[in-house]
Amino acid sequence: MKRLPNASCFAGILVPAVLLAGPGLAYDGEVYTVCKLDPKGDNYLSLRSCPSSKCREKLRLRPGQFVLTINPSPERGWRAVFVMRDINDERAYEGPQGFVSNKYICYVDMTE
Repeated sequence: MKRLPNASCFAGILVPAVLLAGPGLAYDGEVYTVCKLDPKGDNYLSLRSCPSSKCREKLRLRPGQFVLTINPSPERGWRAVFVMRDINDERAYEGPQGFVSNKYICYVDMTE
């Protein structure tokens, strides 16, 4: 009969692994709004299929449009986002998603 290791054998592995993992790594997203557009120019922000101005435009976002970020920080000046219907859109994860230039979105403080 094969003997199974007892729980104390796993404790030596599990405890250090949990400590190294640190606090939860989940990112719930942050709300931003489209801003800093030139009203005398195009006055929209392109939602693109990849993080480049050479990528296909999926949507045009108006000034004041809310987006929910997918990653905690921009990559090479671009943010991956979900487009929100309004500031209280709890189903934004089901909506359109893509990439926007980080220069034209402003953080919305939801703690107030």
